Amino acid sequence: MIDDSYEQGEIVEKSSTIVIVVISLIALLLAYGGVVKSIGASLNLSEGVS
Repeated sequence: MIDDSYEQGEIVEKSSTIVIVVISLIALLLAYGGVVKSIGASLNLSEGVS
């Protein structure tokens, strides 16, 4: 019984770590997408000016 609860604790720690990693990846993707959009917008603006 003690071993089971210990394993569950490890699983909880692993899952929380996975959640943090996933959130970080999503945040990076959103930031990357924002940068790409802003660069694309600035390129479109510069092309429109020229």
